Amino acid sequence: MPRHFPFASRRARALSCCTHEVRLPSAPPLARIFSDRTPHRHRGRRDSFRYYSRARARRETTARAKAELTHLAQALEDYKRHYGDYPQTGIAAHATPAVSAVIGSTPAEALFFNALTGVFGPSRFSAADRLNGPCFVDLTRLTPEVAIAAATFGVPAGNPPRKTLVANSFLDPWGRRYQYYYRPAVPVNANGVASGSNSWQAGSYVLYSVGPDG
Repeated sequence: MPRHFPFASRRARALSCCTHEVRLPSAPPLARIFSDRTPHRHRGRRDSFRYYSRARARRETTARAKAELTHLAQALEDYKRHYGDYPQTGIAAHATPAVSAVIGSTPAEALFFNALTGVFGPSRFSAADRLNGPCFVDLTRLTPEVAIAAATFGVPAGNPPRKTLVANSFLDPWGRRYQYYYRPAVPVNANGVASGSNSWQAGSYVLYSVGPDG
């Protein structure tokens, strides 16, 4: 008498109960084979691949923006150690994050660029106040809005030697200008004594990217 296996698989029961016939799993119908290869299945896979590719690209771009902000923050700390304060761009107008036209030399983002590349000290930003200061950033790790002319950029001229003021800014990985805010310079009288105050309440500067959505 054949043995009964209540918990065995259907195939195992067939093998144990039949001495002359072995039942193997039947092949799937041809209709099923072809349905597994229909275009919508491949389209779904392509859509999934595109989704994960876009998600990975977004993560990589965000990581790059964070690395650039970290580099700029370190440059600002080096700048402060050298000059005693961060660039005081508070009274300057701000350029829009989106680049609809080439930036001028007077918006806060341009002053920020020139300060970190050695053109300006922390509180004076006129052409007469230009310096021959150190460059605090590694431009190979950042994206300038306007391409750098390597032959002339950062090369001092005149007597005393001074660096050239340039109309430029730092762009994030989405092609938008990094935004920088800090307090305005406090007016100083003829005796070199501060003769005013400002309304800047933050303990430090504000530096950010508007991100992929602007």
